[in-house]
Amino acid sequence: MDLIDSLIFVFIMLAISVMGIYFSRRKQTRSSQDALIGSNVSVLSIALSVCSSFLSAVSLLGFPAEVYFRGSTPLWFNVVYIIAFPIVAYVFLPVFYHLRLSSIYEYLERRFSYASRILASSTFILQTIFYLAVALYAPSLALAQALNFPIFLSILITSSISAVYLLLGGARGGIYTSALQMALILISLFTICCAILFEFEPMEIYTRSKKALRLETTDTRFNPQVRHSIFAFLIGGSGNIFSLFAVNHLTLQRYMVMPTLRQAQKVVLLNIPMNALMAVMYTFMGLAMYAVYYDCHPKVGAPDQMLPFFVENHLNWLVGLEGVFVAAVYSAGISTLTASYNALTAVVLEDIVKTMWPKVKKEGQIINSEMHIRIIQILPFVFAAVATILAMAVKSLDTMVLQIAFSIFGAAGGAILAVFVIGLFCPKITNPYAALVAQVCTLLVSIWVAAGSLVYNVVPVNLPLSDHCRNSSSPLEFEWEERFGTVMANNDSGIWLEVSKISYQYYCVVAVVVCVVVGHIAQFTFYLVSDSAPVELNRNLLAFAPRVKPPNIIIEAPESQCLSKHCSINEEE
Repeated sequence: MDLIDSLIFVFIMLAISVMGIYFSRRKQTRSSQDALIGSNVSVLSIALSVCSSFLSAVSLLGFPAEVYFRGSTPLWFNVVYIIAFPIVAYVFLPVFYHLRLSSIYEYLERRFSYASRILASSTFILQTIFYLAVALYAPSLALAQALNFPIFLSILITSSISAVYLLLGGARGGIYTSALQMALILISLFTICCAILFEFEPMEIYTRSKKALRLETTDTRFNPQVRHSIFAFLIGGSGNIFSLFAVNHLTLQRYMVMPTLRQAQKVVLLNIPMNALMAVMYTFMGLAMYAVYYDCHPKVGAPDQMLPFFVENHLNWLVGLEGVFVAAVYSAGISTLTASYNALTAVVLEDIVKTMWPKVKKEGQIINSEMHIRIIQILPFVFAAVATILAMAVKSLDTMVLQIAFSIFGAAGGAILAVFVIGLFCPKITNPYAALVAQVCTLLVSIWVAAGSLVYNVVPVNLPLSDHCRNSSSPLEFEWEERFGTVMANNDSGIWLEVSKISYQYYCVVAVVVCVVVGHIAQFTFYLVSDSAPVELNRNLLAFAPRVKPPNIIIEAPESQCLSKHCSINEEE
């Protein structure tokens, strides 16, 4: 970047930081609740914050590259959003919202056992920590390249900034900052799309993309090894949305800031247009990149460097755009890190410290407010240190660590979703040991499937690219082949190889099927061999059961059990 772009980048990041922390500290009391989950935040701010939570720099750079190399089938995510987010809002969320959980994994203790809660929360902690390495490395690399910093210093600065946001502004500061960062991301992507329309002919983009199969979006092969078929998105993609936005503590703590269930549901539903808009802009940028490089694929270091390369070399006529774009990439990483640090802090505090450290119990209180706040302030820096070490491992080992992180993220998310599914939708499964057996089996199967993709080096098959960069006059002809849309692996045979080729979109579906089947078998088995009386099931723990709540009674929940300042039961729905 030149001097102007560098100054723009620094100014934007400083402005967002100052504004986020300033707004977070207005009329805010420094209670342990505010430090951990925030309060008094608008619906739009929370919706922007939720949307940015999983919008890492990896996805910001990777989605357009996915379209460039493998076509625009990810547009089917927009259909998935319309189907999945209402289910999150009206099926999953009401159960968790009315239970007033201190941690989403507390639900599993109420429904099954303490062991199920600890296993799920431990899985979430490991899943998030490994993903932090990737989420930290990508924006750090952008910062290092933009300002000519050493990569180690960039990683240290990025990780520390995210933790400082939480220290100075608490969770509310993290929410406001991530909301502003999400707004910056939307503005920068919209500006890039407008610059593309101004610079290039839209019909030329369409024609070249059409001829090169980039607009083929109707892959109807019902084959789980087809990476991005319609069925992979509609079936598997919905499961991925549920694992991220329905049963993940990172998003639940955002929803629970809202004073009423209706407002929390609005937060979920607002993610439909925001995510859909992002998908459309990503796709358009990917198609535009291909239209520019249709006859000469550039040599870039990695696929996710395609978009920065394109902006730097073809949109540099718009002064300041590169600085804004780098700020957006950096913001995407920072928002993910901030949300992850906060969620990890909450889960460790509620599921581990408060339940496994008996010395903190005093006069009926799990932990006093001063120590509560102290732990909340320290833990983000602990996770920042761990993330820094892992990010340096990503730098050293590169692709393999990235693949391991994403595989663990997908496998762990599916296993967590599966145990919540049997809790919410399978009333016949009441034996805690049956649920634990199903949970363990599901986690092992999920890891087995994900590990196979690493062992066999499973990679997607790209659509054809042209290397006619030396004034070649031969025509560009592309024909559809059955191998497009699938994956390839090292030459071998066996069931593990075939299983390892399953599309990552189906990881959650596989986990849910295994958990439901094993759970019912284990329940029936324990019923036959056990003489104990059947466990009485609390109907409030089921998704479609009518909720029992006394009319016109206000229950004042203790602060440690309340995720929102508005804890009355007879609220407006």
